[in-house]
Amino acid sequence: MEEVGKKTLLEIKEVTKWFGGVNALQGLNLQVYQDEIVGLIGPNGAGKTTLFNVISGSFRQNLGEISFGGQNIDKLKAFERCRLGIARTFQTVRPFLDFSVEENLIIGAWYGRGKERLSGRDLQETTEKILETLGLQAKRHDLAKNLTLVERKFVEVARALATKPRLLLLDEVLSGLNPAELEKAVQLIKNLSVSFGVTIIWIEHIMKALLAVCDRFVVLNYGIKLTEGKPSEVVADERVIEAYLGRTGKKFAERMGQLNLGRKE
Repeated sequence: MEEVGKKTLLEIKEVTKWFGGVNALQGLNLQVYQDEIVGLIGPNGAGKTTLFNVISGSFRQNLGEISFGGQNIDKLKAFERCRLGIARTFQTVRPFLDFSVEENLIIGAWYGRGKERLSGRDLQETTEKILETLGLQAKRHDLAKNLTLVERKFVEVARALATKPRLLLLDEVLSGLNPAELEKAVQLIKNLSVSFGVTIIWIEHIMKALLAVCDRFVVLNYGIKLTEGKPSEVVADERVIEAYLGRTGKKFAERMGQLNLGRKE
């Protein structure tokens, strides 16, 4: 059921996905609203990346329905969903290694939303804005294979943005970053929603980063939605502490709850 004053962008109804005898997702129900940033958390094996795969079209769910922008997308292939406005990054970065940073963005743009109406000027403006936002101007002509891991991660995000998504799925883009890089990336992600008008679902294990950015948390455990709600409330939930945060979870939640991380809830 849609909340008052919020427009549903993505709706997942009773989605189940199994692999052999393993249920990776079990009767999952979820709504994501336009312009929000949702943190998707849970222990390893909880079904988070599987959910990204069924949303983006890499996998087809066994049961249930997925709607995007009011349209059922169950029968659409991954590239068709991309053209509707669903883009993603991968936990293991996958830029086109033998192409430059700029060429990676151009490839994304040509396979993205509105490609039929894409002019040379549109392409140039989009590319320049993304390169500037992600701080990649100086690397625009460098081959992706010659970049550092951090730079490749930014290229992964940049290529996804080049498709002009309405929904961006971020899969652990902060792993491997040092504290300075982490701070920069968190600020960047915080600004993406406003700068590019994109709704974000973000899988991440760095809780401090998620607490600084996300409007809402959704917690998965064994493919089931354990709970969802305001970040400060979710991390204090005893079920989340037991299933995911561990023995130190309560102290962590209390400490994070006392800090003003720049969010207004």
